[in-house]
Amino acid sequence: MTAWTARIIAVTGTLTTDQTETIAAGLPPGATAQQLGDTDRTILSFEIADADNLVEATSDAYALARAVLKSTLGTADLVGARIDTTADYWEELMHPQEPDLIGISEVAEMLGVSRQRAEKMASGGQNSRFPKALRSEGRAKLYHRVAVERFVNSWTPGKPGRPKRADA
Repeated sequence: MTAWTARIIAVTGTLTTDQTETIAAGLPPGATAQQLGDTDRTILSFEIADADNLVEATSDAYALARAVLKSTLGTADLVGARIDTTADYWEELMHPQEPDLIGISEVAEMLGVSRQRAEKMASGGQNSRFPKALRSEGRAKLYHRVAVERFVNSWTPGKPGRPKRADA
């Protein structure tokens, strides 16, 4: 049998400290329950000790999360999961991968626009859907390549050149 680590995301609303502690106490030893920032979501992280394969581990994780949340909150709205072997989970924690970050010049090239236009788009003035910078190094802002690629794939460029003047 393989040991697995489950991370289950549930819509819980804002939890009190007591509720969070009660949820964690209902999970296997060493488990955590943590509110995700200022959202209505909570992530439960715990180990599934005795599962033969990923399907069994996932089923066991969902069943346990659902039971603990229903007994604590009366509801269990599970919206996401990640299940890894515990060995892979710890390997990832010990050796995290840095995201592929790009600067505004690469962003401009991907969009097929000038650096100035890319900077204007990134500032949020023209397009609030543009991904936020993950990091700033000096005056330079760095963006996650995958987020920019996703934006590029959904972006519809405007007409090139200046807008035509309206005749009076």
